[in-house]
Amino acid sequence: MRTAGNAERRPFAGSVPHAGKASLGRTSIDRTPLSIHRGGVGTNAAFEDHMRKHLGFKLGKVASHIESVTVSFEDVNGRRGGVDTSCRIKVVLSHMASVLVEELGFDAAEAFDRAATRVEQAVRGHLDRARTVRRSVKQY
Repeated sequence: MRTAGNAERRPFAGSVPHAGKASLGRTSIDRTPLSIHRGGVGTNAAFEDHMRKHLGFKLGKVASHIESVTVSFEDVNGRRGGVDTSCRIKVVLSHMASVLVEELGFDAAEAFDRAATRVEQAVRGHLDRARTVRRSVKQY
């Protein structure tokens, strides 16, 4: 049974002190930085806190492989309306290629929720493929 203090259920850090950056990747979720770029899309502190917690929940089990996470928003159509908010989530993995996911939504919350679901699947798939390659190389 999981407890509330489990590192897998903590939000991402807003920033990491400069001295701690040398040890990024192989750290707990609460020591992994998540930066948010608003790109003209309105977000508030409560929504940013939600993003940190939600991504911490989604990516907590693989946090030791993550160096940093960046969430970027962009208003694609401007004032014309429609499905026009883009959310791009980039996960930088230790000693592997980065994972980048982009989703559209009517507002920042919808776009973020879609992107967060996809980035979890993409990161897990990327790590699974890397493990498979390492196992097959070690057999020879």
